[in-house]
Amino acid sequence: MRIDKNLTRSDLKIKTTDRIESKRIGAMESTVDMEMDVDVQGERKTLSGQALKKWKYQKYIKDYLRCIASVDDDVGRLLDYLEKAGLKENTIVITLPTKGFFSETMTGLISDSCMKNHCGCRF
Repeated sequence: MRIDKNLTRSDLKIKTTDRIESKRIGAMESTVDMEMDVDVQGERKTLSGQALKKWKYQKYIKDYLRCIASVDDDVGRLLDYLEKAGLKENTIVITLPTKGFFSETMTGLISDSCMKNHCGCRF
């Protein structure tokens, strides 16, 4: 994956707000922009090249880190519960990957799959 050549508006969670027919909105959200109008420190700027690549990376990595922080918080809550319930010593916690940002399709690089509920398995 290359940030400058693969991240689409949809991957970056940028909604198309123009009044355009829905077919065109889908096409626009799945297109990789080589130039974009974005907010940089509260100011609207048109970015391209290396500046756009850096902006896309910052947006991507902040979303990724939010996802990781959420998983860390949830695992912490689970471990706290097990300890308070007296189950810590007799419990094995197994985590399974959901492919996080790289789920479902190669074009849908960023996904909400890390937020979906997962089932518990008893052995």
